Amino acid sequence: YWAVILSTSTAGTTLSDFMDRTLGLGYARGAFLLASGLAVVLLLWRVTEKSLSVDNINTPRAEIFYWVAILFSNTLG
Repeated sequence: YWAVILSTSTAGTTLSDFMDRTLGLGYARGAFLLASGLAVVLLLWRVTEKSLSVDNINTPRAEIFYWVAILFSNTLG
């Protein structure tokens, strides 16, 4: 668990820096894109799995949604 949290935090920081410095989006536009991406992931998770509960993740697809949401949220903050 903690290894994945560390990995997504590192990847998130790298993606955030890439969006700001390399792509020149700045923090406001980058944050908007990331928040939009997180919203899309959560919406797809809800529609596909019929739940956003993290207490009962029992399919590989739900776990993927969970970790992608973590990646977006770590990138945001």
